[in-house]
Amino acid sequence: MKHPSLKNRFLVIAFDIDGTLAETDEYYIDSLFRILRPCFFWLSPTSAQKVIRKLVMIGETISSFFYFLADQIQIDFLFNKLHNRMSQSSSEYRFQLIEDCVPSLLELRKKYRLAIVTAGGETSTQAFLKRIDVSGLFEIVVTSQTCRYTKPSGQPLRYVAEQMAVPIDRCLMVGDTIFDLGTAKHAGASFVAVRSGLDGDWILRLFGAKIILDSIAELPGILL
Repeated sequence: MKHPSLKNRFLVIAFDIDGTLAETDEYYIDSLFRILRPCFFWLSPTSAQKVIRKLVMIGETISSFFYFLADQIQIDFLFNKLHNRMSQSSSEYRFQLIEDCVPSLLELRKKYRLAIVTAGGETSTQAFLKRIDVSGLFEIVVTSQTCRYTKPSGQPLRYVAEQMAVPIDRCLMVGDTIFDLGTAKHAGASFVAVRSGLDGDWILRLFGAKIILDSIAELPGILL
């Protein structure tokens, strides 16, 4: 499918981490598959994995919804503290990076200023940056603790635009979920979706995604 030209429209590209730059979703699915496989003994391994994938997708949507509600009633700091405490048990980032993640980012960095906008906590985000091990790749890193509201609020992306002193309509958000899409919409920025996460094409398109790529490896092809 041909995409409308996005070249020369943006100054800043902001990336989600989980499901966009890192294979977190597949990690969760494989972990649950090993635990729940006996419960689906009548299904083939392929069918059982499809069922478990659906369960993870539903669980991720529900958890994101409740996190958003917690953020709105100002108790999200409790979840942030728990998340950071759990992630402090190891300084290593256990998730695999999306294939060609780093080469694609390095290619994009030649023309664009890059940022991170994640709903993840500070500790896990810093572990991810250490895993990438590319000094100065991202000018600004926004976690769930940077702004008062996290995704799908537009505040984190507007913060990036303000800190970089660029108009919000010259910013592009890249993510794998409708919460990333919501962040872009609420901020007044553009959005490109990737299929490397759990949200399928139908739900991304339902909420307004116009461009959906297989992964960020395709991003240089439409932006450079």
